[in-house]
Amino acid sequence: MKSKSDRESFIDDLDDQNDKLYLILRGHLYIEHELNKLLEGFIPNPNILELYKERFRTKTEIAFAFNLIEQNQCEMLLEFNELRNKYAHRLKYNISHQEIMKLKSQLGEIEGLERLVEDIITENKSTSVTDLKTVIAGLRTMLNVKAAGIKKCENPSFQVINLKELENG
Repeated sequence: MKSKSDRESFIDDLDDQNDKLYLILRGHLYIEHELNKLLEGFIPNPNILELYKERFRTKTEIAFAFNLIEQNQCEMLLEFNELRNKYAHRLKYNISHQEIMKLKSQLGEIEGLERLVEDIITENKSTSVTDLKTVIAGLRTMLNVKAAGIKKCENPSFQVINLKELENG
């Protein structure tokens, strides 16, 4: 039997779910997986860093520091992470429709994802759950596309320069 691709697993995991807690926690795992792929694809020796031990925030900031993601993408990932943290650390937390709409609106401002949000809006099937799925799918897709286009960072060769030769040079 052929194993499922990451995309197929993602769709299967989230497609029939209506529980916002499940969607956010599971979606966060898929988003972090794509973030890891992005960083591992860029860093020459990613195993040395043991990225799996790093916090989501740290990985996102590393990706932004190396210009692997843009500022608005970084902010959106960090906001989604805050949402996950609210669910993870507040027993009675339940995301409001207004919070989801804010995230969806921000998603539409990310280059390349405007169309995804527009298509969902024009179909008029908007609910908290479908909008949340749109946000999760958009963030995962954004990172997946970035990871697919990344080039491995090559270590520059450094040369020790003799300052006296430089002065005479």
